[in-house]
Amino acid sequence: MKALLILLLTFLTSISFANEIDQLQTAADVNQFLGEKVHKIYQKYPLIDITDTTQTSFPRFFKIDFDNNGLTDLFINGNYLLLVLDRSNNKYDIHYFNNGFNRVSLLGVDFMNQSKKIIIHQSRMSVTKPDTLIFRFGGFIEDKPQQLVKDFKLDTLRLRTYDCYGECPVFHMTIHKNRTVRYNAILFNNQEGMLWGEIPEKEFEELIDLLKYLNIPELNDKYAVNWTDDQPIYTDIIYNNTKKYIYDYGGIGTFGLRLLYKKMFNWRDTIDWKE
Repeated sequence: MKALLILLLTFLTSISFANEIDQLQTAADVNQFLGEKVHKIYQKYPLIDITDTTQTSFPRFFKIDFDNNGLTDLFINGNYLLLVLDRSNNKYDIHYFNNGFNRVSLLGVDFMNQSKKIIIHQSRMSVTKPDTLIFRFGGFIEDKPQQLVKDFKLDTLRLRTYDCYGECPVFHMTIHKNRTVRYNAILFNNQEGMLWGEIPEKEFEELIDLLKYLNIPELNDKYAVNWTDDQPIYTDIIYNNTKKYIYDYGGIGTFGLRLLYKKMFNWRDTIDWKE
């Protein structure tokens, strides 16, 4: 009887740790999941064309725990690339690889090792060779030799976005070295006005590690897409008595920069803001 009870508890525990992504078996399952859990747009425009019988070099989707939180995540190789990270309790963090007319195609994968990597090609004309991306700091960024950054001391990090042709979130966010954040929610945000908050310690440490990894002096001062009506993003990084100003029209900078933007965009809705 005791052995049966232990077996039953083990079974129930395994069910509790399973997530919806674990249940996905076919491309049709994935399309339905995306339409219901990620965005309704995928109900009208499925990400995977199930009528396409062309043989591909890689599966249409992969189910892997990328962020090692015990929950299976979903990487989709469909009409474009998409990463869905399961944050538990029916909450998902979505990572897009395409940007406007810059199309990204999958050339290679290495998901067997602890360091999960993909090789991609970007269609924009200025990119002439494939990019190798590695999953770090909660997203895919450029894979490069780890450079030891000594005595990196952040003073302030400021992100300013402005309007585009559409409903782009317009806000200013300034992060201070003591983890406090000033957030001015201007337009198309879930909040309004000037707010204050604090970044959780673990997330702040990951932010600092990401900034170190970016190798800030090597970043360009300007990035821009070759089309109009997109959103301008200004990033000011003050550290080690040095200032770095970056203008990014269309958010087309490095994948590392895009991950930085994503974190700051996400903090609009995850931090406990006070007036």
